[in-house]
Amino acid sequence: MYITNKCILTIALMGFMAYPAHGVLYEQAPPDPTLLGHFSYIDPGGNADNFTLSMGSWVTAFTWYGYYADADLADGVSSVNFLVRLYSNNTSGIYPLPGGVLYDATLTASVTDSGLDVDDGLYDDKTIYRFIADLSSSPVLVAAGETWLSVVENSSEDPSWLWSRYNSTPLGSAFQYLDSTWAVGDSNHAFSLEGAVVPVPGAFLLGMLGLSVAGVKLRKHA
Repeated sequence: MYITNKCILTIALMGFMAYPAHGVLYEQAPPDPTLLGHFSYIDPGGNADNFTLSMGSWVTAFTWYGYYADADLADGVSSVNFLVRLYSNNTSGIYPLPGGVLYDATLTASVTDSGLDVDDGLYDDKTIYRFIADLSSSPVLVAAGETWLSVVENSSEDPSWLWSRYNSTPLGSAFQYLDSTWAVGDSNHAFSLEGAVVPVPGAFLLGMLGLSVAGVKLRKHA
């Protein structure tokens, strides 16, 4: 069996083009219906939650969960506008908090019934919705490390939106005062990120080297 250098390069390039695979980059879901959500419908004055990526990634979708305090959405509502921001991680204080704005956009999120109803003792039986902002046509590049996500409901549907919580871990989030300063919040919110990891040049070159060595061995035994 004989493998030429051209064949080795072609195989390596095919592997490079096929990688990375699209999938879940980070997830804090599903929400816990028994936990009272956090209001997040005023800007400034919303909530944020942090996440950590081990490698730089292209985010192609944000998903989050929440419900409305006053009433469920009217029949036929299939999308809602949200102000979505990404912040750097500010470690200058006692606890990490959102820092500078890295991404800022008003996104139209599709809305569907998550199949869960609120059971927090205050807004019982309200529908918990799943919101998905599809960024496949304009993905967002997020660097490795800790980043903060903020979602604020800014449509005219209903201003009393609460971001559902994932768990009650202390110091797991942050909330914003009306003067735009941040403070440590409780619990983690329910959300996830989908996308693809940015290929690492070193890994690509290592793969090519491995294929080259394999090709040499095959030529010797041909």
